[in-house]
Amino acid sequence: LTSCRPQRAALSLPAASPPTLSHFLPPQGDALPLPCAQGDALSLPAASKATLSHFRAPSDCLWITSAASPLLGQTACMQMSNNLPGLLATAPFTIDSARAAGVSANRLRRKDVVHVGRGLYRPSDWSFELEAAARALSNASPGAWISHVTAARLRCQLLPPWLADSTELHLSKPRALPSVRRSGVLGHTVLALEDETEWADGIRISTRSRTWLDLARRLSVSDLVCMGDH
Repeated sequence: LTSCRPQRAALSLPAASPPTLSHFLPPQGDALPLPCAQGDALSLPAASKATLSHFRAPSDCLWITSAASPLLGQTACMQMSNNLPGLLATAPFTIDSARAAGVSANRLRRKDVVHVGRGLYRPSDWSFELEAAARALSNASPGAWISHVTAARLRCQLLPPWLADSTELHLSKPRALPSVRRSGVLGHTVLALEDETEWADGIRISTRSRTWLDLARRLSVSDLVCMGDH
């Protein structure tokens, strides 16, 4: 019996050669439409060989949505690779943390990074925040600890009004270490016991009682009594 269904035209291929991708390309002069994410078509010259690279988006780039957008995707990738990673973009950091995050020394010389001092950097658009500054200073100063007014503020100890909003950075060191020599940091060389310092939220800091003792030379008796009773 002869089938009543219309027969489709068969695709004839040369018997001597196996089928290749060139048999499925349009005739010379036509364009090969490539579906894109936004419905546009990216045309490739028919004379060029269709390879896997024509159908693959650049790694970690934006998808190509039109013939005029490859450079936009490359620019976006470049900007993403130039951004500081993670917390380095939002707070001061040490040279060790930058190396651990894969940031090179050349990257740290760019305009969006400020060299604060030995082993310390911060983003250029960073707004001062006492806890973040104290944490970076503590991490960059082995053997030292945050003390005096800075420690009192971080511990929310009661201070007189003229010190309540202080942005001073105080750093204490034992006598066995060289004295503090950092711009913008008030250094102290003191004799302290091991149990008079502790770690809190990634910051080595003097205890509440030691902080009270350190401020005894600066505060009045009434201020010290209020601070001790708080």
